[in-house]
Order: sequence, then C-alpha cells, then structure tokens
Amino acid sequence: MNRGGIMGGLNTLMEWITRLAYVNLLWVLFTIAGLVVFGLFPATAAMFAVVRKWTMKELDIPVFQTFWREFRAEFLKSNGMGLILAAMAYVFYVDFQFFSSLDGVVSMLLLSASGSLFLVYLITSLFVFPVLAHYKLRLLQYFKQAFLIGISSPVGVISIIAAAVIIYFLTIQFPALLLFFSGSSLAYITMGFAMRTIRMMEEKKNLNMDRVEE
Repeated sequence: MNRGGIMGGLNTLMEWITRLAYVNLLWVLFTIAGLVVFGLFPATAAMFAVVRKWTMKELDIPVFQTFWREFRAEFLKSNGMGLILAAMAYVFYVDFQFFSSLDGVVSMLLLSASGSLFLVYLITSLFVFPVLAHYKLRLLQYFKQAFLIGISSPVGVISIIAAAVIIYFLTIQFPALLLFFSGSSLAYITMGFAMRTIRMMEEKKNLNMDRVEE
C-alpha cells in the first residue's frame, strides 16, 4: 500500500471538509446578520461565488474577502431575485391549495397545469444562483439562462434534487450539519453541474460560430 498516497488523500479530504465548513459557517452568519430576510439571498450568492472559484480550480482564494465582496456587490440584485422566487413560490402554494379544493376534471386539469409550471420554476430556481455567480446579466435574464441550463442538464437536475433530499434527512438526524455543511455541500454539487453544462453550451456555441465563419 502507498502510505504517502493514503496520507495525501486524507489531507485533501480534510482540506475540503475545512473549506466547505468554513464557507457554510459564513453563509449562516451572514444570513443571520442580514436578519435572515435580507441576508439569506446575498449570503447564498456569495457562497456560490466562492464555490464557483473552487470548481474552476482556484483553491487558494481568500475565502472571507471573496465572500464579503460578493455579499456587498450582489446584495440588491440577489434580494431582488429572491423576492421574485419567494413571490412565485407563494403563488404556487395558493394555487395548489385552491385547485385542490375544487372537484372533478377541472381540479385535475388546473393542478396538472400548475404542476407543469412549478416544474419550470423548480428547474430555474436550482440554477439561478450559479448563473448569478458566473454571468453579469440583467435581472430577468438570470432566470432565462438558469432555465436553459436546467433543461440542458436533466441528469444534473435529478442529481441535485436527490442530493438535497439526502442532505435534508441527514440534517434532521445530525442538526450540526446545518451549521457546517448543509448549504455549502449542496452549493458545490449544484455549481459543479452548472459549470459543466455552461462549458458544454459555450463549446457548442463556439463550434456553431466557427461553422458559420467557414
């Protein structure tokens, strides 16, 4: 057995555990500092900005400085996006409650239509913060780009949802995970799939441009 290899692997594992725990702790603290309502979305945007750097192999970035810079820079935009997402979630909740109270075919048709729209909402919401971390766009363009990435990566969508469910149940069993790993681990998984899809889309776009030029 290669002892050096084992020790190197353990060292890498501990480094990643430390990174994820640190940025998750920042996410929780900055969310609380913003009284949750005004802190959750900018803290999430800042966390994804840090994680994006890691997925691009920039592992030596100053985490706190990067987090703090992005928290301030995206404060208004991320809260605007969060407000839109929260309002849409509330509308879906009210719709489902109302449509469920109806009878017969009408109820089934309305629930089916609302469910389809909710699926679009879910796919978009999964990738909107990775898009915010990677692009500089107008507010509503983030939602469009997030949806395009989502429908281009069905495996990613399923994997992220599965990871979210697993993390949720682990957090119930081990509440300390909420403080140290719940947000950052899911953000890293989500950002990884998002960046993979973004690269594929950009390569396809460049290939198409090359063909036009020819």
